Amino acid sequence: MFPTDHNVPAANELMSQAEVYIVQSDPINDYPAPTVPNLKLIGGVSVSPSKPLQEPFKSFVEKSEKAGVGVAVLSFGSLVMNLPEIAERKIISALRRLSVNTIWRANMTSPDPDKILTSTWLPVNDLLGHKNVRVFISHSGANSLYEALYHAVPTVCVPLFYDQYFNADRAEDKGYCIRLDIIKASADDLFNVIEQVVSDKKMKSKLNTASEIYRQLYKNPRQEGAFWLDHVLRYGGEYMRYSGQKLPMTLLIADYILVFLTGVLSTLGILLLVYFIKLIYRVRFRKENSKKYE
Repeated sequence: MFPTDHNVPAANELMSQAEVYIVQSDPINDYPAPTVPNLKLIGGVSVSPSKPLQEPFKSFVEKSEKAGVGVAVLSFGSLVMNLPEIAERKIISALRRLSVNTIWRANMTSPDPDKILTSTWLPVNDLLGHKNVRVFISHSGANSLYEALYHAVPTVCVPLFYDQYFNADRAEDKGYCIRLDIIKASADDLFNVIEQVVSDKKMKSKLNTASEIYRQLYKNPRQEGAFWLDHVLRYGGEYMRYSGQKLPMTLLIADYILVFLTGVLSTLGILLLVYFIKLIYRVRFRKENSKKYE
């Protein structure tokens, strides 16, 4: 990490000496796991109560609501503003047939302004907090899925790269979304999955419960993170550190290494025993046969 400064410890050594670890995770959106006292799960830092919508989003959502039509929010994050033409055609074909109108983060002119609103930027958290939003079509970024959980919006997960595949698998396993491969899926597949999620009352009910639990446990993740930073700066965090955190990794996992070696040696011992039994049997069999011929 600092190749020219030998006085600065390596990154892994610095991490092992930390007095507190603040992690954007929780057992509602993520899988439960055992932790040490100085690892603080604070939930998603991007979530917050929604603010009133500004134009042009306000007019589009209100117009849809007055017409008795729900709204879908479609965003692939800030890194993906332009999709391959074949993918755009599939998406447009599906969106035009949906029972809901769509607000789509895309660098393009809307092909159907009454049905689809496009913009290069979306207030995703505020949109998901609106009561008329029925479904979120997302690239499965960590922050996006936290916002969907916080506002209890069923999601169609369309992972594109990096951690998004794991995020999508986990959300689907939890019952918060349906995952879709945008490359392999046809326009009809996309249409059918979105409509399925829009009308899935079981998924909506599960998300309502998960959202309620999350809001009770993680009221203000950013404030929680700031609290633990201030706390450790004032009092230190040595009292929270597990003694095993001071051990080298080789000693920390020594039990697992010992179990592995024991297994290997036991297997070798059994194989040798079988080999010698077979060897003794063959020698004895040959002696018996030689006596018969004599």
